[in-house]
Amino acid sequence: MHAHGTIGRRAAGAGAAVLLAVVLAGCSGGSGASDDAAGTDEPVAAETTAAGEPGLASCELSAPAEGTVELTETDDAYDVVFTGVPVSDTSARSKYDVTLLDDAGESVRLSATWESGALTSYGLVTADGESVPQTGEPEVADDVVTVSYPKSAAELADLVSTQWSPEVYTADPDGVVATCGDGQTLPWTPLG
Repeated sequence: MHAHGTIGRRAAGAGAAVLLAVVLAGCSGGSGASDDAAGTDEPVAAETTAAGEPGLASCELSAPAEGTVELTETDDAYDVVFTGVPVSDTSARSKYDVTLLDDAGESVRLSATWESGALTSYGLVTADGESVPQTGEPEVADDVVTVSYPKSAAELADLVSTQWSPEVYTADPDGVVATCGDGQTLPWTPLG
């Protein structure tokens, strides 16, 4: 009976290892080759490091606007870097947003908007739609937009975000919204 119990525990342990391998394989970002080979038209999930490290996450924007978004939380601010989607210097609008959400459903949108290459708004937008302007100015260099949002703002001071959702809008040429994956919120691990 003792040997039977040991074999049962080993079999259960092996089954758990196989299950873990299957779960981990499902979480890893794929190249889409298996979707292509199967002939499906299913969209391939965007690569993310959504919650791998506290205070740091990134994701790839979906087509047609390709690029990446990286969100970094420091003791003093939330820093967002958008790469691959440049601010348009034509009459088009370029808008760069990241929404932070907590477990209770409270949210704050970090937002920066340009018109004809000139910054027209930079601030926070609460869940009730209240705009809270920020001081300073985002950095724009070629196709990299870096925006910092100080945590000293009351709207961010008490928010313990567990999810994030980036979005880039450009009206040049036809109005394109780019999100990460299918636009659903991504998990976020706050900084200690």
